[in-house]
Amino acid sequence: MRTQTWLSYQFFSFFFTWGVFMPFWTAWLVESKGFSIYDASTLIAVSFITRSLSTFFIFPYISKWVSLTKLSKGFSLFTFIILFLFLPLNSFESMLGGIILLSLIYPLMMPLTESTASILMKNDHISYGKSRLWGSIGYTVALLVTGIVIWASTEDSIFILMLLGTFFMMFGTFFAAPPSLKKREHRHSHSYKDLFVSKEFMLVLLVCILLQGSHASYYNYGVLYLQELQISSIWIGVILNIAVLAEIVFFAKSDAYFGKVPVSFLLVIASMGTIIRWSVIYAFPYTSIFILSQVLHAVTFGVAHYAFIRFINDKLDQKQIPSAQGIYASIGMGLTTGLLSFFGGYLYEIEPVLAFLGMSVVTIPCLVISIILYVKFK
Repeated sequence: MRTQTWLSYQFFSFFFTWGVFMPFWTAWLVESKGFSIYDASTLIAVSFITRSLSTFFIFPYISKWVSLTKLSKGFSLFTFIILFLFLPLNSFESMLGGIILLSLIYPLMMPLTESTASILMKNDHISYGKSRLWGSIGYTVALLVTGIVIWASTEDSIFILMLLGTFFMMFGTFFAAPPSLKKREHRHSHSYKDLFVSKEFMLVLLVCILLQGSHASYYNYGVLYLQELQISSIWIGVILNIAVLAEIVFFAKSDAYFGKVPVSFLLVIASMGTIIRWSVIYAFPYTSIFILSQVLHAVTFGVAHYAFIRFINDKLDQKQIPSAQGIYASIGMGLTTGLLSFFGGYLYEIEPVLAFLGMSVVTIPCLVISIILYVKFK
C-alpha cells in the first residue's frame, strides 16, 4: 500500500470513530444506559480531563520506547477490547471507571496519527493535506451514517457503530506500515523541557490552543443554539456538516496554496477568522448568518491546525514531534476546550449568543501574539 494511501486510511478510520463518539456518546449514555443528563455530562467531563492527562503524559513517554507502528496496533486493540467492558456497566460508578479507562487509551490515537503524519512528511515527503482531508471525510460519514441508523433503529446502534468503527481502525493498523515508522525513537526524558524553553514554540502553542479551545461553545452548545433558532433536527445535521465540508476543501488544497506561507502569517489569518466567526454569530443571531459562518471553520480550525503541523514539521527535530503533539492534543483539544466549555456554559445560561462573544474575546490576544510572531520570527 502506498504511503499516502496508508496514511489516508489511518485518518479516515480514526475520525470515523471520533465522529460517532464525540457527538453521540452522551445520547447513548442517556437513552441506552438510562443515565440522567447531569450524570452523562459529568462522565463526559471526566473523559475530557482524563484525555488531557493521558495525551500529555502517557503518549510522549511511551513513544520514547515503542515505535509508532506498534503503538497504533496496541492502542486500537485495547480500545476495541475496552469497549466490550461497557456492555454490562449500568451503575454510575462502574461507568465512571469504564470511561476513565477508555479515555486513557482511545484518544491517544489522535496525537499518534498526527505524529505519524509529521514523520512521513519529513521522511517520505507525503502531502499532509491530502491525507488529513480523509479524516474530515471519515468524520462527516460518521455523522451521516449514525444519524440515519439512529433514525431507523434506536440509540443502541451508537455502540454498535463505535465497535465496528474501532474494528476497522484496528484492522488498518495491520497493513504494512512505511519503513520510516518502524524505527524506535529513544529520547531523553527532558523532551518537554526542550520545547518549553523555546519562546517561538510556546507562543505558537498558546495561539493554537486558544484558537482550538474557542470552539468549545460551538461544539457543546451549537446544537442547542440552532434549536433556539427553531431549526429542525434534520437540518441541524446538514448545517453542522457544512463546517466539516469546508474543512475538507481546505485540507485538500492546503499544501498547494499554503505550503510556502509563513506559519506566523497563517496564525494571523486563523486569529482574524476566529474573531470574525464568533463575533458575527453574536451580532447577528440569524440562521442564515450561522450557516455562512460555518464556512469559516476552514479558517478557525483548519488553518490553525495546519499551521501547528507545519511549525513542528519545519522547526522541530523528529524526536520532539510526539511530545509536541501530546502537548497540543492534551491542552488544545482537551483541557482548554473543557475549561472554556464551563465558561461558555455560564454565558449561555445568561444569553445564548454571549457564549460565542466570550469565545471571540478569548481569541483577541491570539491576533496580537500572531502579529508579534510574524514580525519577529518571519
